[in-house]
Amino acid sequence: MNKTINLPLSEAKLDYTDSVKLFVSKTELKLDDTTVALLKNDRIVDFDEGKPEKSLFYQRLVKHKEESEKKMREAMVGDDQEKAELPDYHILFFCDRDLPFKTINNIIKTAAKAGYPNFQFLVLEKS
Repeated sequence: MNKTINLPLSEAKLDYTDSVKLFVSKTELKLDDTTVALLKNDRIVDFDEGKPEKSLFYQRLVKHKEESEKKMREAMVGDDQEKAELPDYHILFFCDRDLPFKTINNIIKTAAKAGYPNFQFLVLEKS
């Protein structure tokens, strides 16, 4: 786990094995192991709230989803490729609890627009 992210506490238990992992620290957004955007002063660098689809963050999310779908279809045989239902994509969100809501909200809206409408927030287990 990224040591630069300070996670909130919770007692909930959820399965997150099939999730795409998005790490959001005070300085960057990482999709799995790849940096997809930088943050500066709690804002996504080179991000226009009015046109999120123009951002590199959005474009990288779309590309990631397309590549995932392609791999899944290639793993299927014959007619199964056309008939197969692709999974309901969701993101496991590792998000620093000190980030402002506006920053988190922009990230969530952009990810949803890019084809990841479902989220799970990772939290630390409350003892």
